[in-house]
This record gives sequence, structure tokens and C-alpha cells, in this order.
Amino acid sequence: MKKLLTISVAAYNVERYITQTLESLCCSNIDKIEVLVVDDGGSDKTLDIVNQYHDRFPESIFPIHKENGGWGSTVNYSIEHASGKYFKLLDGDDYFNVRNLDLLIELLENTEADTIYTPYVRFDDQTGKVFETFDLSSEYESGKPLSIASLDTLPALDMHSVMFRTDILQSKKVRITERCFYTDNEFRTKGLAYSDTILITSLSLYHYRMGRSGQSVDVAGLRKHYEDCISAANAVIEFHKTYDGKLSACVDACVRNGITFVYDSLIILGMKDRLQAFDHSLKAYGEVYYNMVSMMVRLLRKQDFGLLPVASMLLKARYKYAARIKRLIRECKGEK
Repeated sequence: MKKLLTISVAAYNVERYITQTLESLCCSNIDKIEVLVVDDGGSDKTLDIVNQYHDRFPESIFPIHKENGGWGSTVNYSIEHASGKYFKLLDGDDYFNVRNLDLLIELLENTEADTIYTPYVRFDDQTGKVFETFDLSSEYESGKPLSIASLDTLPALDMHSVMFRTDILQSKKVRITERCFYTDNEFRTKGLAYSDTILITSLSLYHYRMGRSGQSVDVAGLRKHYEDCISAANAVIEFHKTYDGKLSACVDACVRNGITFVYDSLIILGMKDRLQAFDHSLKAYGEVYYNMVSMMVRLLRKQDFGLLPVASMLLKARYKYAARIKRLIRECKGEK
């Protein structure tokens, strides 16, 4: 049977989570799904668990073991070997809404949109409670593909919310930087750049785990991998700068978000020398990128980054305040 969806699961030492991940893919339409679980040189029992699911679904769930090459290498392997009509990423410690996955498979049979959008949620690793939902479906017409170029106000679309037609990724030879963290932005940027149409659905699919110790997005992870953060942003800028096609507003937003992530990370970490070096290199890329910064960065530039300690304190407080406000809003709505 022709597969409608290839799901690439990056599975490096996730034995604690992989059962929940794979169970979330065991929908009634699993025969129309291809799940490539890429064990990226792990040392735990992840692959043993995946093999058990392969025994149950030998035509749908495929365990792959390879030498460690980082998250990008799992994406590259899966794109090259994918046979599904659409291609979707899933980290091995996250999971899907299995009921909506069934509905999505039915939808994929009847669309040719280049990109499919599905809302997603972030949840707390310790409590399991959802603390943030990302859903554009109420803002845009649903049910038929829309021109991406016409959606000038469309924000950057997270990796968790998009999937692309596999034939586009393969024909354009999309590859992601290997042995580098934070390259999910590179994946979505390239996928969106090569897409003309997008179908925005209300099927909330991806559950993104937050708060797990050792994640690259926590402060300790940023401190350890900040150079990867910079390399990932540079890879996106290089692609954007040399791309010879027409770029949409949401692709520009992806580039802006990548640059903002670098500045925010280095400001929070208080790394003045590295911040100045990145700022200098960004200007060398061109004024369009040099101007993709916040008012805080502009003010820091005027003071030669002398007010970095104050900016770091303010930025940390802003993130904490934003999280507190979101929590209060949920409580007012009666949400858990």
C-alpha cells in the first residue's frame, strides 16, 4: 500500500519516552504510515523497544541504527529514504495526538498542498500539563490550500507544526547541517522556501515536551551549545542570501527568529565578546540581516554593549513574566 505519510523519529537514548512516542503513532490508519525511527548511535535500549513495535507493524515501523551524526543527520537520512507522500518530523521524546493523526491521514489522501500546518502544544515533562498552545487555524481559512506568498502576516512556522511534500524535499535535495544543535529552523526554512501552497488545519497533532533535563533549549543547554546556535543561524542566513527563488514573508520570519534566538541566548548568557563578534559578522552578511533585531539589541549597539548586564537581567525577567502571564490566563480560562 502506498504510504501517505513518512514520520522521521530522531531517537537518541530515549528509552524512557519511546514507548509513548510509538504508541501515539499506532492509529487505525497505521498501514498508510511509514515510521523511520533513527537511533543515532545511542547506547540505551531504545532500539530494542523499537524492534518490538517493528514485530507488531513490520510494514509501518522501521528501526534504523547508525553512527552518531546529530539531529540533522537523522533528518537527512529520513528524507533520502522516505516513500510517503508527506514528510513529518517527530523527536523521540515527544508524541502525537493519535486520534487527530487518523483524521490527518484521511485528509492527506485528498490534498496536494506543498505544506500542511497542524497546531501543536507544549507540555511540562514533570506534570504532563499543557502550558502553551500554538494554533493558527482560527485566523486563516481552512479546508483548501492557500498561497504562502499571500500570507504576509503569517508568523514563522515551527518545525512541530509543519510537514512538507516528500517529493519537494527530495527533488530540491534538502539537507540539514549535521553535528549541530538548533537546526530545526533550517529544516522549516528550506521546506517553506520551496513551497507555494499551504493547507492550514485545526488538527492539533504534535505534543512537545518541555522541562526535560539536558534539553538544548534550557539555559544549561544554551551555555553548552551556544556556538551551535550561531552556526545554525548562519546556515539559514546563507541559504536565504543565496536562494534564487521568491521568498515569502514567513520564510523571512524564520530567518528573523533564528537571528533573534542567537541574540537572546547570548544576552541571557552575558557573553559580551561573543555577542559583539556575532553582531559584527551579521553586519557583514548585509544590512537586511543586520536590521532583523529587537529594539533592545539596537540600544545595546549604541552603548557598545556596555549595558549587557542590565539587558541580561531584563530579558530573563521578561521571559519569566511572560510565562507567569500565560499561566494566569490559563487559570482564568479554567485550563489545567
